[in-house]
Amino acid sequence: HTHTHTTDGPAIVMLSTRRGDMGMDMDPGGLGLGALAPGAAGTAVTDGAGAVPDVRETSLLLTPATQGKGSVYGYGSPDNQTPERRRGSRVEDADMQDADKSSLASSGYNLTNTIIGAGILAIPFGFSLIGYVSGAILLCICVAVADYSIWLLLTSSNATGSRTYEGIAFAAFHRKGVVAVSACILLLNFGATTAYFIILGDVLPELVESVAGDDFLSSDWDRAWCSGMVAMVFLLPMAMLRQVTTLWFNSLLSLVCITAFVLTLIVTVASGREHADPGDNGRGNANAFVWNVDFFRAFSLFAFAFTCHSTVFPIYLELREPTRERMMIPVHVSMTFCFVLYAMVGVAGYVDYSDTKDGVQGDVLVNLQQSETGVISSIVRLAYAISITSTFPLALPPMRQALSALAFGGEHPTKWPLGRHIVTNTLFLGLSYVLALYVPVLDFIFGLVGATAGVTITYVLPPLLALKLCPQRFRWSRHWARVVLVVIGVVAGASSTVVTIIDFVEDDD
Repeated sequence: HTHTHTTDGPAIVMLSTRRGDMGMDMDPGGLGLGALAPGAAGTAVTDGAGAVPDVRETSLLLTPATQGKGSVYGYGSPDNQTPERRRGSRVEDADMQDADKSSLASSGYNLTNTIIGAGILAIPFGFSLIGYVSGAILLCICVAVADYSIWLLLTSSNATGSRTYEGIAFAAFHRKGVVAVSACILLLNFGATTAYFIILGDVLPELVESVAGDDFLSSDWDRAWCSGMVAMVFLLPMAMLRQVTTLWFNSLLSLVCITAFVLTLIVTVASGREHADPGDNGRGNANAFVWNVDFFRAFSLFAFAFTCHSTVFPIYLELREPTRERMMIPVHVSMTFCFVLYAMVGVAGYVDYSDTKDGVQGDVLVNLQQSETGVISSIVRLAYAISITSTFPLALPPMRQALSALAFGGEHPTKWPLGRHIVTNTLFLGLSYVLALYVPVLDFIFGLVGATAGVTITYVLPPLLALKLCPQRFRWSRHWARVVLVVIGVVAGASSTVVTIIDFVEDDD
């Protein structure tokens, strides 16, 4: 079976060797560039609610009752299972020890690709809001918190025996916890699909006009026509697939796209050449520190860029000898690598395009096509367009699963009636398309989703779950960091949401 896990970009491809129902897993990312490392065969089975369940929980999904109803729920406590089920699960778990598992290196590769995604396009704009030095400091804080919150999730997983984000939330807060996680996953993936349409609208008109001529498209309808044609011809038919499978080539293409994008920025800033649309202040207009309320906007963008927490457990179960300590090794490496890459892109993009006429844009691809000429710029934009077109449908199964958990009693989306399946996918696609047309601002979408769902998934829920599920008696000296993280997450998330909305309204006026 093939399983995919998405964040803010192409999905991880996981080839399952375990018997069971096929499900689609997710991130929100997000939105992340994901590819299974060559030779790293997976063994995870999704529970349909957005994560891979514990081996012990998987038996709940395969009972006659749940098979007949097509339930996506598998996030129960191990205590709810009969001794026979637990013994059967242990036998299955022992049999899987000989199956192919991921090494630390391939696990780090998978996790890195779930983190990096379309969110990287807004990183230079975040640096432009607060300066390149303060931006690097804030980025460092965000990556440290994201790393720590994954450790908290793994700690809660050890305390409950659950191997899904939803399972941990259910153990702590029952149905309310599952609703909170599912709502965040739905919002993250809806933000991702909207961002995909925005990026298509940013890059396609220029490419079409370069081939068909400047008079081919009306300036008032270029975004709508280009993204609409892609939606009708490619996205809508692929969205109707009940079970979406993909090849590692999609992820490889996205990695090539990111590499070309980063190299283009670095080469351009190192060359020191003038842009096609220079501003009045000339080169060297970038600031090291900028202290204002835009700090919260930058925070929401950076928080979104490191959101990968719902894909941690699928990768965790793929790991040989999965323990918290071993899993944290690829987590540390991946977070460090992404921090370095984001810092390079942020500083290079900010310094390079701060002297342009319109400054650093929320989607740095807009700067690329306005300021750079030549084949490299066109190749980067075309690669992004192809990558997003092939990735877009992979964000829909997680949304269907989250919606099912919220509105349809956990019925597995592959068991939905045909009418519901068609209407739901059409609505997801249509709403994303319309929102992208009326709010074609990439940094606003990423900022709003990052300040709400991203902060909740990364900053608020992990420490709350650890506090609730920790077996030890509460002691301030032991748990102060978790309490502080919850408070910071709530305050920073609320502030970032308000500032992002106010700035968008003011800019629109």
